[in-house]
Amino acid sequence: MQTLTQANRIITPVSGGGRGRNPAFQDPQVRQALVRLHSQVNALKPQGSLLRSDMSQFIAKPVLQYLYQSQNPQVVKIFNGNQHSQPRRDQQGQVRNGSTFFTWAINAFAGLLSDIVLNDNLQSIIRGDRNTQKAQRAFTSGGWNGFKRVCSRQIAAWYLVNRQRVLNNYVAQFGSDPQQMAGRYTQSPGFGRIIQAATTAIDGGDKSVGAMLRRTNSFMGNLIPVPGGGPAAAAPMGAPQPMGGSSSSSSSASVSAPPSPRLGPRM
Repeated sequence: MQTLTQANRIITPVSGGGRGRNPAFQDPQVRQALVRLHSQVNALKPQGSLLRSDMSQFIAKPVLQYLYQSQNPQVVKIFNGNQHSQPRRDQQGQVRNGSTFFTWAINAFAGLLSDIVLNDNLQSIIRGDRNTQKAQRAFTSGGWNGFKRVCSRQIAAWYLVNRQRVLNNYVAQFGSDPQQMAGRYTQSPGFGRIIQAATTAIDGGDKSVGAMLRRTNSFMGNLIPVPGGGPAAAAPMGAPQPMGGSSSSSSSASVSAPPSPRLGPRM
């Protein structure tokens, strides 16, 4: 009976219990296991936006680098920048990176691609009436940026589980060859507006695209339509200009037009 009482004292939580008062958590092997598990969980957490990072690495950067190497005139202009920002060179004088306008275009393109992925998968990301209502309010007040800010946890959790499927659908399915991906993604109006914004800033002698938008009292808005009748996409600089180049050249950006990004389920 005495042994049973002592056992009960060990396994019965005391008032205000927790890891600090539970003897099991003081065991060195248990502590090591917890440290290992925490490390594994932290390694799985997205650093910033994992979706946007993947879209940049696997699509946006390769496509824009391909267009530059193919001598697409607009992309070459963006790569070269203006007097405020020019390509960065190493100590040997070799060009390593394009201007900050080129970096901006990559980031903006990655954001557009992220929005396309989210738009195509809204029903899987947002479930339940309460979450749907929250998402719709976010769309109404802030468009895609508002949605991504308010629903960041749901997006991160969904992408962590579906990352490989997304990469298969949006990269592997259309070929990892940048020319094929350019044919798929660069014909969207949103991409045209990104290119136009960057070239407008360069031609205007602005230090950045942001400076040009402030100078002209313009904004990029939503590059793809917002589900459920949210804020309309803004096109402050007129209709996007088509990418230059000859369609008959294998190095041209003007390849066959891809299907338009399909609209996701209305919320």
